[in-house]
Amino acid sequence: MYQQPKERKSSLGAMKNKMFSFLILLCVLILISFIPRTNSLTETTVDAHQKMVPFKGTMFTSYVQSGELPYQTAHLTGSGVTTHLGRTTVVADVSIDFSVDPIMVQGEATYTAANGDTFTTTYTGSFVENPDGTITGDVDHVITGGTGRFEMISGTFSAKVVNDPATLTGRQTFDGQISY
Repeated sequence: MYQQPKERKSSLGAMKNKMFSFLILLCVLILISFIPRTNSLTETTVDAHQKMVPFKGTMFTSYVQSGELPYQTAHLTGSGVTTHLGRTTVVADVSIDFSVDPIMVQGEATYTAANGDTFTTTYTGSFVENPDGTITGDVDHVITGGTGRFEMISGTFSAKVVNDPATLTGRQTFDGQISY
């Protein structure tokens, strides 16, 4: 009976160990590829096939303020057209701090597409009073969740806002990036 030399057996064993190690590494890499990645800004899961796309639009709003100065709240509703939603409605609740200059706001908003799919945001912003009586500001939104086709949405956008306290109406123009 033929016997392999001892050196050959040990080199075969080393090769088997290397092959086994390679297979383990390959399995680990495959498993890692299935772990969801997160967007650190919003802590929501981002599918590897999603890409950021522009989000733009204009909303016309009306609001009702309540509370005693210098701290008030407002309930805002509006409609307009935005990319990826088409005809859009918005409902937002706002906390307003008039004790500082510029005026500070923060709140939550829900945007609804014509088919009922929604996404929600939290936001903060600042406003200044203008000589003509309007209040203008910049508001930064972080998307926190969604429903329907926006179930996995993430992204951020800014709103340029012009409000008219005399008529309790406003206009918001959006510009940002979303992924869904």
